Amino acid sequence: ESLVVSAILMMALVMLKMHIINTLPAFYGASVFDWDKVNIDFYTYIISAPLQEFLCRGVLQGSIQKFLLGRFNWLWAIILTSSLFGVFHIHESMALGILAVVGGIVWGAMYVRYENLIGASINHFIIGNGLVILGLWDIIVYGIAGV
Repeated sequence: ESLVVSAILMMALVMLKMHIINTLPAFYGASVFDWDKVNIDFYTYIISAPLQEFLCRGVLQGSIQKFLLGRFNWLWAIILTSSLFGVFHIHESMALGILAVVGGIVWGAMYVRYENLIGASINHFIIGNGLVILGLWDIIVYGIAGV
């Protein structure tokens, strides 16, 4: 399921990049994929993404869910952990912080559904590196004017 979600999200991101290229003059003639962005950070993300998932979903979300009482303890655990995950990303930009909350909700739901970190880690790795290769990471962090 993680790979299906990843494929759908990546298709949406590619369509977004194509829309940006076709509608914003600053991006006319740009390629959809920016392979120059593949560097050491790209490769080390295979370690970073699962580590982030282990800490945020495995440790924090799992602990919060066990600590909270009630029928929707899993939902509150997802919301709290995803909000904290977003806060950890605000140093890059507010837009990235907000998108990290959304990603955290998706990955938190995957973790609750399957009770393991494999799917969330794979999706996190694919989407994070996909944003970089598409050049969308720079747009999210620096804005359209900063790219």
